Amino acid sequence: MKKLRIFELLSAIEPIELKRFHRYIKSDSVYASRDYLPLVEHLMEYYPEFRNEKLTLESMYGSLYPGKKFNNRVIISRISELNRMVENFLLSMKLDKNHALRSKLVAEMLMDRRAFTNFDNLLGKMINIEKNVKKISERQLYDLDLMLMLKGQSLLDREMFVETHELLEENIEVFLIYVVTRILTMYCAIKNIENFQIAGNSILQLESYMKNIDLENLVKSLGHNKLSAYMKVMVQVYRLYDSKTNDQLYFKAKKELLENIDVFEQISKFTIFSFLYSYAVQQINMRRVEFNAEIYDILKLIIKHRAYMKAENEYMPSMLFREFVITALKQKDTRGAERFIADYAETLAPENRKTLREYSSGKIMMHQKKYSGALMHYAGTPGNIQILNLDMKIDRLVCLYELGNFDKFREDISKNKTLLKNNKHITEFQRSSFKAYIEIMERLIGLRLKPDKKAKLKLIKDTEKKKILHYKEWILQQSANLK
Repeated sequence: MKKLRIFELLSAIEPIELKRFHRYIKSDSVYASRDYLPLVEHLMEYYPEFRNEKLTLESMYGSLYPGKKFNNRVIISRISELNRMVENFLLSMKLDKNHALRSKLVAEMLMDRRAFTNFDNLLGKMINIEKNVKKISERQLYDLDLMLMLKGQSLLDREMFVETHELLEENIEVFLIYVVTRILTMYCAIKNIENFQIAGNSILQLESYMKNIDLENLVKSLGHNKLSAYMKVMVQVYRLYDSKTNDQLYFKAKKELLENIDVFEQISKFTIFSFLYSYAVQQINMRRVEFNAEIYDILKLIIKHRAYMKAENEYMPSMLFREFVITALKQKDTRGAERFIADYAETLAPENRKTLREYSSGKIMMHQKKYSGALMHYAGTPGNIQILNLDMKIDRLVCLYELGNFDKFREDISKNKTLLKNNKHITEFQRSSFKAYIEIMERLIGLRLKPDKKAKLKLIKDTEKKKILHYKEWILQQSANLK
């Protein structure tokens, strides 16, 4: 049967929350006239995947109305009501975990019901907390602006106009700091995307609006406010995008970030480090090899400050783990890569830990030119991360070539061609770069088995022309060694 919305909603419930969910279903009074527990218990037999031929609309109907003739309209209606109940449960879990969100909703409710004494006490505490919070982010600025607007609305409702104007003086400054910070972050984010060759007109649209805003003077006039620290770092990052290379601004932004690192929330650190890392990668793409060490330093700082997390207690992204290992090896820091794997593999999502351990160990073997060992680790790597699968297919060809296993090499070439033809989950950039690599490697093995001086020179010339080619230097060296 088709995947119903209820399946995804129920899958969103964490295993540790299941007992509480069952209690909630038993006690929920919104649909007290009906007992949904039999339907829930039937559905949860198939949790969390909900993929089984026995799970049908008929089986769901039978759990609620045993022995009665199936009615499609009735079960669809019951499932829609259950959707609402599960949504309410998930909202209750969110409100329990996010006390600030809960307080804002309660404050708004109190204002709507004109319970102004309780409203003033609650909102006053919340505003004071946000004003004095030691961690600055867009979220904090947004929340504070929202609270000040809420307070302003309540003053207008009570016709307290003098107090309203006093509040507006503060609200205007907070609002402008938030808006400028948001515009700068959005601009840098779009430019960051463009660095990875994803086309779009969004930056042109944003730039047309930004021309009418004197951002530099706004930042300068708002700089005295203690809430502007994040904005002042973002304007440094923003200036980076005026040209492809501006090392002075890059290192100034990095210095400003590190000097204020303790006042930023996780999401702020995550955002700024992402922009700095993107600039460093852009310099590498321009063949500025001195930025290899800078990328490694940025990655170390990201790990040190846990800036890979947008919020607390998140898993480390698998691509960051991969990038750190590869960068460490490029810097010939094998021991650093090994220490990193040992220290941080447990910070990955459970399903990715073995994958990254085996893959990273294979990369170390490749770096040490222990090709049999690399193949062994790759063979034991689970195939649950697509980009790692491509990485390993690329490395396997190098290993098989170095080991002289040419039959297996050609077999892999054939499999890779089939993969390119049939796999729809590979991005166009991955597809084009992988295809170019396979074509060059196929020509290399052809010349190894059947030497041809003219074809060899053509291979070297074609390889040198490639701007992006995996193992380009290795291929050139192997080509030059051919007779």
